Amino acid sequence: MSAPARQLVSFGLLAFSISWTIWAVCLVSGQDVTGSSITWLFAIGASGPTLAAIALWIGIRRRMPGIATSWRRAWLWAPLALVLGLAPAVLAALVQAPATLGERLVDGTNSVVAASGGWILFVITYLIAGPLAEEFGWRGFAQPRLRTRFGLVGTSLVLGAVWAVWHVPLYLLNGTGQHETGLLTLPAVLFFVGCVPTSTIFLVLSERLRGGVASAVLLHLALNVGLSVLPLDSTVGSALYLGWTTVIAVVVTAVFWHAGSRTDATSPATA
Repeated sequence: MSAPARQLVSFGLLAFSISWTIWAVCLVSGQDVTGSSITWLFAIGASGPTLAAIALWIGIRRRMPGIATSWRRAWLWAPLALVLGLAPAVLAALVQAPATLGERLVDGTNSVVAASGGWILFVITYLIAGPLAEEFGWRGFAQPRLRTRFGLVGTSLVLGAVWAVWHVPLYLLNGTGQHETGLLTLPAVLFFVGCVPTSTIFLVLSERLRGGVASAVLLHLALNVGLSVLPLDSTVGSALYLGWTTVIAVVVTAVFWHAGSRTDATSPATA
């Protein structure tokens, strides 16, 4: 087994062990994981991918390929990450009820910010819960190693599938949005499928546009905010969200990955 393959296996085992073991404890407790004394424990579990990446970086730093962030190109990847992250939720809501989109955006934003305890806590919470907790692992560690072997489509399929499976316990934990949806439902299936085109968007922004982990954090932040402000309250909404995500993945791939010279996208940059 090659070094990148061994590193991927180690990362996967460690990330899933941290997250699923801790979430199993939360499940046995029966408490609401977002509004009780075990919220901090749930948060540690949610940070499994990043914690696993950090542990492996410390252990094998000298042999660690990764993706570097080009801050000179932040004028391109930063706004794109925010726009593309918000777009699926906004477009799905626009198709369903165009006349009330503005009202839903205002009401949804006010509700989410109020529930977070104000704008400062809102930004901190949404940055940590998902973006910082996961992206150093998924996109910073796993993605560049997969890319050396599988390319754009293969990496999106493999990482998207792993990312989807990692989310499964969230559907069993009281207090999560996934628990409200239910595991054995069509919206859940649509979410799992959507992890693949979403992974494609992450890959293009972080590698082709040299946004690195920073762009992945911004994109994940925008995705979470979009779904919180404009929640998918029906199967139709979930289907529209998946459809728009897929369209966006195809467009950004065609425009940024395949257009022009590919010399700066054929291999991951070193971190």
